[in-house]
Amino acid sequence: MQIFTSDVEIQLVLKKIRKECYQAQYSYFDGYELWVGDQSIFFEGSENEAKNKAISSWNENPELFMGYPIIYTNVSCYIESFNLE
Repeated sequence: MQIFTSDVEIQLVLKKIRKECYQAQYSYFDGYELWVGDQSIFFEGSENEAKNKAISSWNENPELFMGYPIIYTNVSCYIESFNLE
């Protein structure tokens, strides 16, 4: 199978909303901020599990270029600190 790969920098940002539950907040695509919008995207598990799930999800439904999927190879994830009540 043919694919395109890209090493553009992608940073995903999650917020911890309760124990072992994290919600996607926004991402940076090559330095440009993208908001999740009205979608509620959650990742469960430990902090590392949630980060790995978020990173994996970025390439789950890849966009196509000339009919071939684009796989991003430079994806990282961070948990933003918020005050939890």
